Amino acid sequence: MTARCLDLDIGNSRTKWRLATASGSLRSPRIPTLTDAVEPPDRVRISAVAGVRDRMRATIEARFGIAPEFAEVGRELAGVVCCYEDPKRLGIDRWLALVAAWHCVQGAVAVVDAGTAITVDLVDDRGRHQGGYIVPGIGLMRRSLAGETRDLALPEILADRGLDALPPPGTSTDTAIAGGTLAMPATFLDAVFTRFRAASRSGITTFLCGGDAHLLHSRLASTTRIKPSLVLDGLAIALP
Repeated sequence: MTARCLDLDIGNSRTKWRLATASGSLRSPRIPTLTDAVEPPDRVRISAVAGVRDRMRATIEARFGIAPEFAEVGRELAGVVCCYEDPKRLGIDRWLALVAAWHCVQGAVAVVDAGTAITVDLVDDRGRHQGGYIVPGIGLMRRSLAGETRDLALPEILADRGLDALPPPGTSTDTAIAGGTLAMPATFLDAVFTRFRAASRSGITTFLCGGDAHLLHSRLASTTRIKPSLVLDGLAIALP
């Protein structure tokens, strides 16, 4: 009998979860309260930083009566090789996402997680991790400019800014910040993709996940796939 696995991707801002055909997202580090219509899990697989593991272990054991399993970064997983000198220094969410992305196409991939930070990881067609980049996310840049107490309706402002990677100049402080904080990651990502494509022996496939993936998707010159479940897919590979 196949075990029922509750998979949890505990990020800085949101926790994404999946159990059979049910799925959702909650503010971190909350976990789902399963309804009577959803059978409880036999296993719980988690992607989370070390700092919340003890708390998650106690919560899972108290709620479901089972010990959770935590994915770890290693030198190699399912044919993908980590390039970090110390693999443990690579975030587990980045590792799981890049492994899942590579397995989707069995070829060169660029994986972008557009969340609190925007992370980019590159894997060649042989499954060798080439490293990556980390830059502030759109919301983080906005808050650093506008201040934590300033309420900028960024999604609503951006909805009126068109789909160009470089929006027109803002005619107010709000629209100048909104346009600038969108233009920076979009133009940066296109430059990364162009460089990686030129260095690849074959074409590359670009994946987007994270809360701001939809803001970037149509504004990038490169063709991209939005795949929100990459980390959860990677959990199934790391902890089969």
